[in-house]
Amino acid sequence: MKLQEFERVLVDGGGALRAFGRHEYCVVVDSRDDGEAILRSVQRHLPNGYWRFRAFDESRFAVEKGEGTYYVDILEGMDPELILQSINRVLSPEFEMKIFLPTLGDTMSLLLRSADWWNELEVEYPARLGKLFVTIDERIRQLKKAGGQ
Repeated sequence: MKLQEFERVLVDGGGALRAFGRHEYCVVVDSRDDGEAILRSVQRHLPNGYWRFRAFDESRFAVEKGEGTYYVDILEGMDPELILQSINRVLSPEFEMKIFLPTLGDTMSLLLRSADWWNELEVEYPARLGKLFVTIDERIRQLKKAGGQ
């Protein structure tokens, strides 16, 4: 998805926003999804061959990317945001997922794009970006603050 194609969502809002969260452009994660389902959803939005993953043991996945192997811990009952934060660290610096705020709830949609794409969006639409997306790290800070931690 090029930034120009995304401008309709940024400018039109309303129905375009709702449709976008269910669109093939987003990684959709349900709070009940297991680790493998989340990793598969992310993988569908990456270039073919960008990474491979496999279960390492019952709570850890090995993700092979380039010349390296990264481990993503996914514990029973773990908040999806913490799982997504670990996955984002594996994707960095080439890619990043951000939470699409209009879909925030038990199910959330995340837009996975290149770091360059996010930088271009920040330059073109800084105010709108802050209203539509939140980084996973910022969302975790918000949850901790709301929980009094």
